[in-house]
Amino acid sequence: MSTQQANFNAASIPPSPQFTAAFFAAVENDESSKVRDMLEAMPSLLEARDGTEATPLMAASKKGSDAVISLLIEAGADIHAADKASMNALCYAAYNGHQAACTLLMERGADPSETGEFRASAISYARAGDFFALSDYLKRAAESLSDIRRADWAEKPVDIGTGQPVQPMKRLSLKLKS
Repeated sequence: MSTQQANFNAASIPPSPQFTAAFFAAVENDESSKVRDMLEAMPSLLEARDGTEATPLMAASKKGSDAVISLLIEAGADIHAADKASMNALCYAAYNGHQAACTLLMERGADPSETGEFRASAISYARAGDFFALSDYLKRAAESLSDIRRADWAEKPVDIGTGQPVQPMKRLSLKLKS
């Protein structure tokens, strides 16, 4: 085997536009076995973008394809990636009313209160899509996440990159003199 053959790596070759289009079609049609096979053949498809800069995970979230969403996340898809409109996968799932997909994405680390360039969150996209119950669900999830973050900050020393843990500050209660 020559050195050139030994250094061949399918992950380093960009997929053709036709292969990328076929991959997005498989994602959008909820064909999880086809998506898995195509990713195994060409792992770089995970980073593919369509004309609006949407990722395969965003396309699956828009359709509410839970099996494909799980597969893409397990393969390493970036749940925080945003397209040209600053929408991420959770925003797409929320705008299209897919609560199960929203839950799946949040379980994997998506934040319903995260906003993009246009200051819109998944909560506001659910409302824009007329999914008010989903918007309320996402708002409650965001509040729970915020409570957890506050509790973590209040109880644990924080490493700020200096190698020395910094103790959290205690809340002060001020009484104003009349």
